[in-house]
Amino acid sequence: MEFIKLAEGVGYNRFNPYWFENYELCPETWLLEMTLLQKWLRETHYIRLWVEYSFIDSSTMEYTYKIILFPEELSNNKRLTDQWKIIDSFQPYGGTYSGGWKTYEETLENALKKALKLIKQSKT
Repeated sequence: MEFIKLAEGVGYNRFNPYWFENYELCPETWLLEMTLLQKWLRETHYIRLWVEYSFIDSSTMEYTYKIILFPEELSNNKRLTDQWKIIDSFQPYGGTYSGGWKTYEETLENALKKALKLIKQSKT
């Protein structure tokens, strides 16, 4: 419920009303909803979310994320990597890392929450 209200609070109102009741999304469609929200972040706020995995040791893998801001207009004269601005990261060697997540979906949800909070903060 907090996640949905956070998204609606920054202007995202595209959650399919048939897919949730009482602000609870169906687990079967949750990844689709997160993907649509991720697309909205790219198109509206020029924010890209990158979910990556890292091997902690030979038997343990965890997922982390980066939140990247692209400029509104991309110049063809520069490499894309010269125009990125990492605005938050949850990585093993920097950013706000304190341990990753076990699944891609859990990591994506946390990255989306962080991106929405950053948008909310920028509007205040």
